[in-house]
Amino acid sequence: MPPHALRLRRGPWGKPEVAAPGGVPETRFSLSHSRGHALFAVTGRRAVGIDVEHHVGRPVTALALRHFPSAEGAAVRALGHRAGPVFAQLWTRKEACVKAAGARLADGLVLPAGGAGPGLVVHDPDGRLPGPWRVRDLAAPPGCGAAVALAGTAPYDVVELRFASAVDDPDLSASTQRPHAGRHIHDD
Repeated sequence: MPPHALRLRRGPWGKPEVAAPGGVPETRFSLSHSRGHALFAVTGRRAVGIDVEHHVGRPVTALALRHFPSAEGAAVRALGHRAGPVFAQLWTRKEACVKAAGARLADGLVLPAGGAGPGLVVHDPDGRLPGPWRVRDLAAPPGCGAAVALAGTAPYDVVELRFASAVDDPDLSASTQRPHAGRHIHDD
């Protein structure tokens, strides 16, 4: 598709999506940013959500106790001053699922998102959000958590590309940037 033919529309809760003939986009995307860091996910056909969150200095225990299922809130509280990374991991998993569903954040914070491993599958026990979603934690900048979620339970691979920041090098423009690091992560 030539770039000038690309059209975007908003989903029911405002998430931007590719407008496609027949209603089902062949390309899905999600974007997140926090404190100067940005993540962008692109997939074919499967709905995708991505999130990055800065947790340093935030009232993570209060947020977890207010919004997360009680077991997750208690787990965050039990970690005391070390709770930030665990809170960010849980929050970004939930928000990635919400973004993949194209829903409102308030509907997804109750999702049980604990667990380990690249094969984590998150289900909505109340059935308010379409799912399930296969979730992966991503390498995140210091003080942040990051996750990506794809609709369904099928495994997927993540290809990570890192770009230099225009903040770090003001002479860079978006049209001249090339990835300076990358890795391919297999879903086991």
